[in-house]
Amino acid sequence: GSAPRRLALGLAVVTLFLALSLAGFGAELHLSVPVLWAITVLAPVAVGWVAHRLASSRVEQMPAQERQ
Repeated sequence: GSAPRRLALGLAVVTLFLALSLAGFGAELHLSVPVLWAITVLAPVAVGWVAHRLASSRVEQMPAQERQ
């Protein structure tokens, strides 16, 4: 189904917004530009990947009647 994809995309977008908000405070937090770029790019990808893996494994374990 598309539920794992939707969940992963939604969490990745929320994580991106949080990472961009963090980047706005980069100077106050004494973070360099490359570190902020890494957080902004890698955090949403990692969260989306983990969410998709976890949700997909849960869907595979569900009985066929409950999958819709």
